[in-house]
Amino acid sequence: MTQWKRGIVARYLAVCGSAAGLALLATAQPTTRPSEKTPAPSQAKSQPQPETPPPEWGDARANTGPLITVEFPGGTVANFIEALRQAASPDPVNAVVSDTASRVVLAPVRLRKVALETAIQSIETAAGDIGSWRISRVRLERRDRDPLVGESPVFSVLFEPKRSSAARSADLVEKPMIQVYSLRDVTDPKPGDPPGVTLVLKPETVLTAIKSGIELASAESTPTVEIKYHQDSGLLIVRGSPEQTGLVQSTLNALEGDVRMRRASAVQMGVSGTSIADMRAQFEKANLMAMKEQAEAKRAALSLERVRSQANAGAIGSEEIAAAEARAQNAEIGARLAQVEVDRLAERLRSMEQQEGQAPRPADTAPRQATIDLSAWGEKSAPAGTALASALEKVSASVGKDHAASSRYDAKSGTCIVTAEPWGQELARRVLGEYARTNGLAFDGAARPGPDGAPGGRTDGGAPKKK
Repeated sequence: MTQWKRGIVARYLAVCGSAAGLALLATAQPTTRPSEKTPAPSQAKSQPQPETPPPEWGDARANTGPLITVEFPGGTVANFIEALRQAASPDPVNAVVSDTASRVVLAPVRLRKVALETAIQSIETAAGDIGSWRISRVRLERRDRDPLVGESPVFSVLFEPKRSSAARSADLVEKPMIQVYSLRDVTDPKPGDPPGVTLVLKPETVLTAIKSGIELASAESTPTVEIKYHQDSGLLIVRGSPEQTGLVQSTLNALEGDVRMRRASAVQMGVSGTSIADMRAQFEKANLMAMKEQAEAKRAALSLERVRSQANAGAIGSEEIAAAEARAQNAEIGARLAQVEVDRLAERLRSMEQQEGQAPRPADTAPRQATIDLSAWGEKSAPAGTALASALEKVSASVGKDHAASSRYDAKSGTCIVTAEPWGQELARRVLGEYARTNGLAFDGAARPGPDGAPGGRTDGGAPKKK
């Protein structure tokens, strides 16, 4: 009993004259130490009691509640939260999960007697290093009462996936940029070029190559690129994203390098003395290279489809998709550039033949018919025959009908009947040889005379054999 209370009781009992009260007062001991100063009554009543602060994230008091045990076989974050609710029942599990986070796939999780906070924190570990997580307790400031009284905790789960460098760079682009390029280095001949030889490209060919590359590389979210060509000045004006303008520059660099290489080769070998036979050989070589580049482009496109399928299944990330798209884009550009070279050589070959006039054709350059046996290839003989016919048809469209080459596949005998000049016969053998190499087949390149008795190359048989 404090001093001032004892004084009040003493005055009261003195008035009342109670001996028992005086005895009770005498036995009462002071509760304050001699060294302590007794606070005034007004100060004792007005002193506020200290409030207990709510627990922070990670505080031991935040882990109060039942301990839960869960065996999660794997699945999405949404599946894991539902598993926690079942494990904590009848206690509630309050979690606010973003749509992006709910779809993230987790590895299997096994927990034994852990707090709810610990279980929710395990989401980040089970997801792996695929992005940035923000897992926190939702706190509401309330003045009327302690926010923990009668309430279960509420958790927030947010997730932001990793982004590729190309996507991060795209975020920095505020508006399209304008670039101006000169096409004269690839479209206009130079004074030192050999006469009668076309070493440069047509502006239409250059524009087609640029537009094809942009269409292949552009995604749905990429802004539309604008291309304007001023014929009198030879300038190309491009308005688009940095990625698109960079692709235009890369295409022009490749075309300029090709023109420089052809110009240097023409000067070195003395193009004026090149024979039609040599030109046909160059044309055949360019055709083979074009078919090789086209096959590479198809393989890259199929690989891109497989990568996208794996990405949809969540097996790989965006970096692998970007790399596959870049490979497919480069392969497609290579195929188009190879076709440009084929068209250029075809035009030059026609020009040389026109300059030669109506001179009689030598006997060794007359069209001939030859039969190539593909029966040993079994079920692969028919696709090979179809590929050969398609290749010769493309070549014929380039060189003209006077030098057309054709092939017909006989399904009953498994043979290809090729009708062409010697250069066309050689091209047919090279096409089949490349097909055999790609598909793991053996081919000796031999042919026998055709059914009309015309000469058909070597007559030593030569049916291809499987390895």
